[in-house]
Amino acid sequence: MAAKPNGVITTAIRKLGFLKPRSKQSEIIGFLGKRKRATVTEIYTSLDMVQSECSMYLGRLRGMGMVVTESEGAKVYYSLNKVKRDELVNLAGQIAKI
Repeated sequence: MAAKPNGVITTAIRKLGFLKPRSKQSEIIGFLGKRKRATVTEIYTSLDMVQSECSMYLGRLRGMGMVVTESEGAKVYYSLNKVKRDELVNLAGQIAKI
């Protein structure tokens, strides 16, 4: 049975040293991996975070290219960058073979 992409992504990111295990950034990636997209309010309330903290981590993830935004009216939705996700899944597969 193949590993779920979200778990593979989190493992690859951790192995590469981008995120610390159980970090807020990895929690956000896990949350977004289970959903198509979410607002900052949906993310911080679901993950029991403070809004400013969540926004800071989302900004970092955007800077890494892991998260992209989409605006609809006054709402901003966050989602995983599918290209980066696929790259990490492929990289994780290569790492697993080492």
